[in-house]
Amino acid sequence: MWLSATGDSPPASAIRIINDCSAAGRAAAALTPDLERVWRLSSPSRVEDALGVIAADAIDVIAGERDGRLALCASPTCRAAFFDTSQSHSRKWCDMGTCGNRQKKARFNAKQHGSRAT
Repeated sequence: MWLSATGDSPPASAIRIINDCSAAGRAAAALTPDLERVWRLSSPSRVEDALGVIAADAIDVIAGERDGRLALCASPTCRAAFFDTSQSHSRKWCDMGTCGNRQKKARFNAKQHGSRAT
């Protein structure tokens, strides 16, 4: 996912693992009465089923079949990837309330301390 977010292609070995996990899973999507999607896992292979669901999602992301652009958070203390669905595809942070706020506060404090020193 990290490589895809930076515009690089995953290595063949990673693609093989994703494909193998996707093929091994036997999870089935189901709708609840509230019209929400849930996954039904087969009892003898719950781990393989869960990995199959994760691998199928990874395939959607890497193949570009999700809305938005896969991007990495610009905060140096965060390694999150997110889908930038903004109109200009210029979103910088995974979450404005945490990472974005911290970065803006740090920039503000640096400017305040810099202006006091002069």
